[in-house]
Amino acid sequence: MKKLDRNLSFTIMGLVALVMYMILSNDPNTPMSLKLSLGTLAVFLFLMAIMGYLRKRRPPK
Repeated sequence: MKKLDRNLSFTIMGLVALVMYMILSNDPNTPMSLKLSLGTLAVFLFLMAIMGYLRKRRPPK
């Protein structure tokens, strides 16, 4: 099996963190720190993926 692209894996991990955040945010017993850390992780992973895609698109000098 071909190795996954790093940007694609960042995107998939960000989606998983976002889905976990959506599921856990409906539960009133979830601690706020867990919600904050999952939301921050999702945003960070998406930013890493976007930066990787932009860097890959730029033509070499």
